[in-house]
Amino acid sequence: MRPVVGVTAWPTVIAEDSLVLPHQAVPDCYLELLDFAGLAVGQVAPGLRVAARAADGVIEAIEDPATRFTVGLQWHPEMLGTEHASSAVFTEFGAAVRAAVGAAAR
Repeated sequence: MRPVVGVTAWPTVIAEDSLVLPHQAVPDCYLELLDFAGLAVGQVAPGLRVAARAADGVIEAIEDPATRFTVGLQWHPEMLGTEHASSAVFTEFGAAVRAAVGAAAR
């Protein structure tokens, strides 16, 4: 069990088939994760898949491969700055919104 403390760096591996996370640029990276609670995904629901896992086995991200953008993160990328690798999730979110708006306008 992880201790619940402020900011801790955990070695996190991004799944190579992740749809949202920056696996191409950062195949094996240390993400500064902001641990505010001792809760984590224990079992992934049917249809979802693990997108990132820490070296200690904790699931750090899940996603739904059947949708354009459905992702759950165990950290706060908005608090890590635009230079951090996980800020790519916002780029992907923006692309998904633009795609959805464009499809709705057609």
